[in-house]
Amino acid sequence: MPRLKDEPLIMTPWAVTRALKGLALRLGVDESLADAVAQVHALETQHLWKNWSTFMGRNCRGCAHSPETCAFLHPKVENILGSASPEQQRHAHMTVVELGRMKDCPIYKEREPEEEA
Repeated sequence: MPRLKDEPLIMTPWAVTRALKGLALRLGVDESLADAVAQVHALETQHLWKNWSTFMGRNCRGCAHSPETCAFLHPKVENILGSASPEQQRHAHMTVVELGRMKDCPIYKEREPEEEA
């Protein structure tokens, strides 16, 4: 299975709802039920989308680290203090972002300005 890229995306709740409805339809859910399920799920998870959008817009967009190799989003054993596994540490990082408790990334490094040709 291909791996999704961790590129920051800016999406409206309407776009999220359309994507969820499309998934439900591909899974064989009736169109009227797919629409309702997508809207309910988008409403119930809108705080997650908002918190991720805020965090990534404030940090990832201007950071020198790629979201795909970022040690905060993808911790490795050598970057972890204590006995947590990389997956446990990643889950903890995702949770604090989703709950809106982390606004500033602890490893943010400002991207160097690009030189004009």
